[in-house]
Amino acid sequence: MLYGLVLQAARRGSSGGVFAQQVITVPAAGISFARTISDEHPRRTWRESTFALDEKVWHMSGVKRAMRQPWTDRDRSDWHLTTDLPVALHITDDEYHELRTGVMARNVSLRAMRALEAHGAIVIGKDAQPLDDVFDRFENALGKPDSVLPRTDAGDGSIAARITDVLTKVDDTIRADKVNVMETYTPREARAKGGGVHRTHSTLPAAPSETSTTFSGPAPAAAPAPAPAPAPVSGEGVVKPGDVLMRPNGTPYIAREVEVGIKGLSDVEFVRRFLRRGVNVLADGPPGTGKTALFEVSAPGLRTMVLSASTEAADFYGGYISVWDAEQGKEVLVWQDSDLVKAMEEGTTLLVDELFLAPSPELAPLMPLLDGRRELRIPQNPARGTIKAKSSFHLVAAYNPSTARWVSEAMLSRFRKITVNSDYDVARQMGVNPRLVDAAEHLDSQRKLHGSWSPQVRECLAFKADEEDLGLQGALQLLINDAPEEERDMVESHLRERFGDMPGAARKIKRLEL
Repeated sequence: MLYGLVLQAARRGSSGGVFAQQVITVPAAGISFARTISDEHPRRTWRESTFALDEKVWHMSGVKRAMRQPWTDRDRSDWHLTTDLPVALHITDDEYHELRTGVMARNVSLRAMRALEAHGAIVIGKDAQPLDDVFDRFENALGKPDSVLPRTDAGDGSIAARITDVLTKVDDTIRADKVNVMETYTPREARAKGGGVHRTHSTLPAAPSETSTTFSGPAPAAAPAPAPAPAPVSGEGVVKPGDVLMRPNGTPYIAREVEVGIKGLSDVEFVRRFLRRGVNVLADGPPGTGKTALFEVSAPGLRTMVLSASTEAADFYGGYISVWDAEQGKEVLVWQDSDLVKAMEEGTTLLVDELFLAPSPELAPLMPLLDGRRELRIPQNPARGTIKAKSSFHLVAAYNPSTARWVSEAMLSRFRKITVNSDYDVARQMGVNPRLVDAAEHLDSQRKLHGSWSPQVRECLAFKADEEDLGLQGALQLLINDAPEEERDMVESHLRERFGDMPGAARKIKRLEL
C-alpha cells in the first residue's frame, strides 16, 4: 500500500465560524486532493490539485499569505496549520488507482479525518476541538525532538518551506521503503483494514500515455514454451514458487512468489499460513485471476458455495428436499445439510465465492463463524440443533470488486484481505502465445488505471487451447468476443497492433460473427 499525508489549515471567520483547508497528498504517486470546508459546508467535494504543496494548493488568498509566514509565528496571519507534520494514512492499491482517475476514494477521505481526529485537530463538525486549543497543541508539538525525521526549518523558514522540507524527508523515506518509519506517523485509526502491496517509486505504474501504444514491427518468432508437467504436491508439504499443483478439475496450478519480505514464499504457502492460524481469508480481484484455483490447491478437499442476488440465509443452513421412498411408495421430505454445515462437520475448508453479490441481511449466518464462536444454529430444523465447527474447519471467501453489489466494512474487518492479480509469467510458462501475453499485460495495465477490460490468465489459457484447435485467427476472434460489448473495438484495435505483421491482419483480426 501507499502512504498519504493529510494537512489542514484553519481560521476563524468574522461571524465566529471556522473555515478549514485540507490537503491529502500521496508523495510517491504524485497525487494531491484539496478542499475548503466550513461550519455551513462541512462536506465539500475533494478536487484533484497540484502535487507540490505550495501556495498553488492553498488557493484562497489568505492561505497564500499564511504560507509565506514564519513557521512558528501565528500572530501575523489568521490562517494556521492545525497539526505538526507528517500525519500519515494508508492508501491501498485499489484506492490508488481510483485516485489516479481524479476521484477521491471514500475510505481515503474517512482515514484522513480519523488521522486528524487522532491528533486532536478536528475543527469542524460534531467532534470539533476549540480552535485555540488546537493551535496550542500544534505549537507545543513543534518543539518536540524527533529522531526519525528531524524537523529543522528549511529555506526561508516559512510554512511553505517547512512543508517542503518535511515532505522531502517523507518522500526519501518512502523511496527507501522504510515501512517501519512511516508506520510511526500513521495513527491506528488511519490504517487500512484491507491488505495491499507497499509501493515505492520503482514499482508504481507509469502514468497513462496520451497516445496509444503501437506494435513496432514483426516480433521475432518464438516457439511456445512447453507446458509444465503436472506434479501433484501434497497439501501438507511446503510449496515453493514454481511448484506445480493439480486442481480438482485436473488442470495444473503454478505457485507464485509473494513479495512480503520472506524470500521464496509462495502464494499457496502464504494462504496456508493463515489457515493454520485460523484466520479467515478474503480474496478480491477480477474474474480469471486464479482466486478459486489458489484456494483449491491451498486447502485440499475444499467445498464451494457460489452466492448470487437470489441467495437466502436458508441456503447456509440447508433444507428439506423431496425424494421417492420405495418402501412407502411415495415422495417424502428429507433434510439435506448445506455445504457450509458439511464443511463444519467434516473439518474442511469452505469457499464462499462472490461474497458480496448476496443481499447483506442474508449473510447473517456467517457472522458467528467469523467472530470466534465457530457455531451455527439451524432454526429450520431443531433436530439438528447447533452445529459446532471442527478445529480444522476454515472459511475463505472471494469477490470481484467491479461487480459486487455492496461491500460490508463489518464483514471485511473479520477477514484478512488479499488481492489476486493475474501473473502473466505463469501464462508464458504454460505455453501461451508470447505475443498474446504481451497484449494481455498491456491491456491489464490500462484496466488498473481506467477500469477497462483485459484478458486474465483464464482467458490466456483458453486462447492457448483455441489456437491449438482453431488456429491463431479463430483464437483472436474468440478472445475479442470474450470482451464486453463496449470494449470490443478497443481490444480488436490493440490485437491488430500486436499481430499487425500477419498477412491480411486488418481483415482477419475482428470479432467473430456467425
